[in-house]
Amino acid sequence: MSDYFWLREAQFERIKPYFPLSHGAPRVDDRRVVSGIIHVIRNGLRWRDAPEVYAHTRLDLLKEVVNYPYTIPGLSDGGAHTKFFCGGRYPTEFLASFTRDQGMLTLEEAHWKLSTWPATCAGLSDRGVLREGYAADIVMYDYDGLGIEPSMVVHDLPGGEWRRVQRARGYRYIMVNGEVTFVDGQPTKVTPGLLLRRGNGWNTPHLRRAI
Repeated sequence: MSDYFWLREAQFERIKPYFPLSHGAPRVDDRRVVSGIIHVIRNGLRWRDAPEVYAHTRLDLLKEVVNYPYTIPGLSDGGAHTKFFCGGRYPTEFLASFTRDQGMLTLEEAHWKLSTWPATCAGLSDRGVLREGYAADIVMYDYDGLGIEPSMVVHDLPGGEWRRVQRARGYRYIMVNGEVTFVDGQPTKVTPGLLLRRGNGWNTPHLRRAI
């Protein structure tokens, strides 16, 4: 039996009405593409590691998206899919795959897109850069050693319920508001983070100039 995931015809027909219109452009093999997406998520793979039997990502088009000035790397899930999806790996994937391995952008550009640009768009005027007087949110890592571990299941939710996690390697220290919260991937049980509300950074000239 094949280890690859394939949507059955009946399953595909159920979701087919929700696909976007092609507006005259040639359609790809939608069933193959969606099956590949599900296979990647279920096995905790990176998109670039999708097996050959599925449609490949066009790296030239991905590079164009990554380098678009207003692109913010990220994923919005809100924890809704704790059992079937774990998307928190995107910062490591952006640095290790898109930047280091694929060379789609420089490391400095990657840092800007992962820190300064999101803070700017959210109006957080004291975050996103290393500057005196700003919040000391700092990540120290081994660039060559960055990587993503396989997806795994842990039973740490209330009532012994399980969730899917995917850890990263290569991170030496993580600091939040100047306090060390992780050392070599292990939590220090220090929780200095704060809930940020109503960013007012749009009123500061240096942030407006960044747009």
